Amino acid sequence: MTAPPTTLPPMTAPPITTTTLGTNYAGQQLQRKNFRGAKLRGANFRSANLSGADLTGADLSGADLSGANLSNANLSNANLSNANLFRARVDLATIRGANFTGAVGMPGGFGWFVTCTSRGAVGCRP
Repeated sequence: MTAPPTTLPPMTAPPITTTTLGTNYAGQQLQRKNFRGAKLRGANFRSANLSGADLTGADLSGADLSGANLSNANLSNANLSNANLFRARVDLATIRGANFTGAVGMPGGFGWFVTCTSRGAVGCRP
């Protein structure tokens, strides 16, 4: 008698929950990574690819996201206060409840988030 085949659940990557101030992720390929609830204050994400990443509830206060690709990323309830978003690509990012107080770098303010205020994001005014 043979044992029935076992089916293993699909592998899921554990969330990245660093608490090190100023972690360097500059230029890294981090698409679809799980940063849910991560403490990333002052982290360097300059020119990093974060497309499709889950940054829900992450603390990105003071982070350098200049030139980063955040397209299709989930930034719901994330803290991006005082973050540098100069030339960051954010098309189709989810920002419901995100905090952008004091964030800098986008020419013309935060008008690029067309539904910024209606989605409950803080600190961004079209």
